[in-house]
Amino acid sequence: MPILEETARVFRETGTEEGVQVLGTVHNLEHQTGNQGRVTIDGSVDGVPRRIMLELSGVEHSLAVRSYEDRIPIVCHGEMTKEGRSWVGNYILDEHNLRGYSLPNEE
Repeated sequence: MPILEETARVFRETGTEEGVQVLGTVHNLEHQTGNQGRVTIDGSVDGVPRRIMLELSGVEHSLAVRSYEDRIPIVCHGEMTKEGRSWVGNYILDEHNLRGYSLPNEE
């Protein structure tokens, strides 16, 4: 069944998964202008290890920085897309992340 194998290979390289929840830690931060940047999360999606890159700003970026500094796991949900060998996410960090920590006020 070469056609099915090729179809599966193409989907794995370009697939999009919606409604995905990720639990993980921030592995890398790349700051951009202001309070935004690219974040890499080492996490788990349905028990499968994944490294996912996110573009975050505002409070979500502050949460990711705090998670990175204190090595606190975070939870986020949204969509992830396979781009080459990487997973890129369009995620929202869950509200209960870092409960009890104070973050800078957003202007």
